[in-house]
Amino acid sequence: MKGILYARVSTRRTEQESSLDRQVEALTLWADELGVEVVETITELHSGFDLDRDGLYRLLDTIRGKRVRAVLIKMTPVWEREMPSWRSFTS
Repeated sequence: MKGILYARVSTRRTEQESSLDRQVEALTLWADELGVEVVETITELHSGFDLDRDGLYRLLDTIRGKRVRAVLIKMTPVWEREMPSWRSFTS
């Protein structure tokens, strides 16, 4: 099955950019486990509040064009990012 990976962070801070790398790595491993052939990986450094994002439009076009059957996205809730003690407790 063909699939696409989508990873996004909201800022260009160094820790956010490394988070983007970790997201792609985790998504790639997950795709391997599921037997998904990754045909494209989209990464964005853009606020989630703004829907005018090139990567998001590329993702939607790919889905509309039925070029993939799977979309893998890694999400980290805002409350988890802002509560380090909670993150360390759940990790």
